[in-house]
Amino acid sequence: MLKPITADSLINTLQQIDEKLGKRSYLKSQEIMIQQDILQRATSSSQIDKTLIQYMDHLFQSESSTKFIIFMADINNTLEAYITDIKKYAEDTFNMYEKVKYHIIIVEEKKELLMIIKQPDEELRLEGIVEKQIIQPLKIVYEKEITWAVERIVNLENLPYAIKNLRELLMWSIVLGQDKIITSTHTSRLLVKTLQYPLKLENKMKKALCGQEASEMEKCVQAFILYLQNDLYHPQQIINVYERYLISILNMIKEINSKLDKEIEMKQPLQKLKTIKSMSGLNKLLEGIMQSVIDDYKKSDITDYIVMKATNYIKEHYKESIGLEEISQMLGITPVYLSSQFNKIVGINFTQFVKELRMNEAKKLLMTTDMKLYVIGEKVGYQDPKYFCRVFKEICGISPKIYKEMNAKR
Repeated sequence: MLKPITADSLINTLQQIDEKLGKRSYLKSQEIMIQQDILQRATSSSQIDKTLIQYMDHLFQSESSTKFIIFMADINNTLEAYITDIKKYAEDTFNMYEKVKYHIIIVEEKKELLMIIKQPDEELRLEGIVEKQIIQPLKIVYEKEITWAVERIVNLENLPYAIKNLRELLMWSIVLGQDKIITSTHTSRLLVKTLQYPLKLENKMKKALCGQEASEMEKCVQAFILYLQNDLYHPQQIINVYERYLISILNMIKEINSKLDKEIEMKQPLQKLKTIKSMSGLNKLLEGIMQSVIDDYKKSDITDYIVMKATNYIKEHYKESIGLEEISQMLGITPVYLSSQFNKIVGINFTQFVKELRMNEAKKLLMTTDMKLYVIGEKVGYQDPKYFCRVFKEICGISPKIYKEMNAKR
């Protein structure tokens, strides 16, 4: 005879079912985490060991002759919701194709999304399916251009090679824009020119920075951006030129404004440069740095500005005969006012600043050249070699001759 089902026994039974389901769900989530961890390691290595290959073959139920299509997306500056929707759209799409197996991996340090798809047969046009049912719909939803690249491989042993190629292909969005799925076939047909570094534009920017001329800085930025759009260049050349140009600007900022230099350094512009894969992103980075410089100049006290102009002038003309009267006249202020403010802001008087700057330059020449002492003296603004030696000893504590001998022994 069956026992009547009480409310308590029903609750106990449901709790037991929940526990079993919860345990299965937990084990399933653990399995997914392990899979993701293994795939992360596989996609981050230049080589894959046999154990990883065996596991991935098991995961995809693949053999040495199995073909794969690998999609890679640049997800730098994308919303978390976009990544979530890619996974959802992929699941909905591939559920319609029984034989298709795929995995999506997020490579956080590179800001990349990888979609590895097993090709069940040649008749199934997976590239077109991914573009029409995943990439294009999300482009409409988010109104945002995301760079994608695609590569084909046979055998998962070739995955690191494919990932290396995909990263190089993604860089081409700097030149081609972000509205295409970039392939090796496309880029191999492009005829690119050699990009020469624009040294004249760099020197113009340095001059504008030294003179704190905001309008000139803006003109220099626009001239640099237009220069890179003159012709079709390889994206790596563009990155290299951008990096060199940024370094020259950052070094100049460091020389003339250490406080601003630290503020900009905290934003890690050179590290950001390595993750950018669009021309607009590169331009935005450069314009952001220059805007920080211009904003800082606007905030600076007028006295700071005057003293900075004076120090910049000294750095440019220390080889010449310069004096307090000459610079104060150029700045439109009295020598007494310049002297007092210079001492207050720089921490040493005008004459001492000039001497120390000249002796620092003299030390560089003593260590790196075989010039005679009188020639070095002339190079740093002293026509009288005896006076040069006297000032050197006053500032450095030893004669230039002994300084050179001491450094020659190192």
